[in-house]
Amino acid sequence: MAEKLKIRLFGVEQLVASLDLLAQAAEGSLEVRNALVDFFGCAIETAGIDIQNGAASQAGELWIEAKLPNRLAALAAALRAGDLDAL
Repeated sequence: MAEKLKIRLFGVEQLVASLDLLAQAAEGSLEVRNALVDFFGCAIETAGIDIQNGAASQAGELWIEAKLPNRLAALAAALRAGDLDAL
């Protein structure tokens, strides 16, 4: 009998919203464009897979969280806060 694996992906809406925010901000701000160029000009930080194996998950489930790398998440947070000095 084959085992079944259920994959639960969460955080996608926040990831898409953050990427959209970064794209819109880059269109209107040289500082944001420069921050993005700096990010992509150096080694790209990859995101890992966080396997949730706690009380909320069930046997045969793999929970994956979609999220930005830390540096891009910090840039998006600075934009949301209106803190362009943090760029």
